[in-house]
Amino acid sequence: MKLFLIALSLAATAAAPLQHHAAQLNLPLHLTGALVSAGGVGNPTGTARVELRVTRWSTQDERTTFVHALTEKGEQSLLHELQGARPVGSVRFNTELAWDLRYARQFPREDGGTRVFLATDRPMSAWEIWNVPRYSQYPFTLIDLQFDPDGGATGSVMLAARVTADAEGRFVNVENFATEAIPISDIHREEK
Repeated sequence: MKLFLIALSLAATAAAPLQHHAAQLNLPLHLTGALVSAGGVGNPTGTARVELRVTRWSTQDERTTFVHALTEKGEQSLLHELQGARPVGSVRFNTELAWDLRYARQFPREDGGTRVFLATDRPMSAWEIWNVPRYSQYPFTLIDLQFDPDGGATGSVMLAARVTADAEGRFVNVENFATEAIPISDIHREEK
């Protein structure tokens, strides 16, 4: 899915610094939103509340480590590095326990808005670990957020995804277990 290909861009080139016209988001960032899934292959049917907290941005060194792991050793190495990374925030669906986000970057948009990409290893239940269904081969949760210059926001989430790259890290491929990402609507920034 293109939106994650661009945002993930764990490619070997350094991320461009935010332009002066792009609004840089201040931390901590606390967002709430609604997920509405019509179901389909790989996605549950129903609604959920999502709560996202970003307390820090991933460093360039962390990004380089993730790029190296993915391009040199593959997806399992990236998963291992993410699992050992210092948390950048958390994600919670409905009233379930929150789990750590492991990667957070912001990018300028051409229109002066900001794009935020979040990634983490996907928590797996004991049943999933024991029975190893097909979706257990999709170990990442990926979240893409788009902030307009006027403050409005939209987003989407891939609950279970795989990530691969070419040897140079120039092309990153994201495969979603589901047929499409779940949109996040009604996003509100909670002020402290």
